[in-house]
Amino acid sequence: FYLIMAGIYFIPVFFLFQFGHKTKQAVLNEDSSLLTFGLKKLNAHYKFLGILLIFGIVLYFLLIIFGAFGALLMT
Repeated sequence: FYLIMAGIYFIPVFFLFQFGHKTKQAVLNEDSSLLTFGLKKLNAHYKFLGILLIFGIVLYFLLIIFGAFGALLMT
């Protein structure tokens, strides 16, 4: 389970690493195209985390619904 979670969370961490690396290079070299690339990776990082958060909320909601339905069937 933990390896699966680590694999899923590797993607946004890699995006964040690319943002930091490219943004630092852009500032040092005064390159606007690298800065744009870095900011796109930051956008991808937050987009991925947002989708992951929505997926988690939906999963919890479904677990609550199915848990309540199962509890009603037990009585």
